[in-house]
Amino acid sequence: MVTVDRQTFHQSKTFPFRVHNKLVQCIKPEVYIDPKAAQISGLDNKILEHQQVFKEVVSAVKAFLDSLPRPVCLLAHNGSRFDYPILRDELERAGALENLDIYCCDTIDAMKHILRGDSASCNKKGRNSFSLNALYSKLCGRRKNAHQAEQDCLDLMRVCHHDSKAFLEYIDSHAVRFTTHGIKKK
Repeated sequence: MVTVDRQTFHQSKTFPFRVHNKLVQCIKPEVYIDPKAAQISGLDNKILEHQQVFKEVVSAVKAFLDSLPRPVCLLAHNGSRFDYPILRDELERAGALENLDIYCCDTIDAMKHILRGDSASCNKKGRNSFSLNALYSKLCGRRKNAHQAEQDCLDLMRVCHHDSKAFLEYIDSHAVRFTTHGIKKK
């Protein structure tokens, strides 16, 4: 996780931001990592076999999140379909979801909203691509160390900072409570 406070994000003219916080923790998965995901990330079950499982590091994750100034909003590219459900399930399984006062918003939706008027947005085989690679290439140049978690966070931060005012406006109007995100009402 890489964090930056709202004021720094909005007012900074340079990147990377001089003031930001990080929590970098490798975690041993309790399920088999798909070979395609392993190929992309360079991480597989064998490499991670001596790391701790999530429930053993959840207190560090919770302490990190609790140390941040409020409000806290988790941002992830395609997070609604991937990151948030996994993190929420792991936090719930570890008994750490209750009283978690954070929000979340999917950056892929934010960038689609911000760039939708730009017909040349990240063209990929005749259609618009809003992958992190395509957005970074269009807005910031060539990526280095793609698919390394910490670098992906920094690259996403840079893409979102491209139009910080529009990005913050989108987050303000679309962020939802993390604990209830994506939960279907019966």
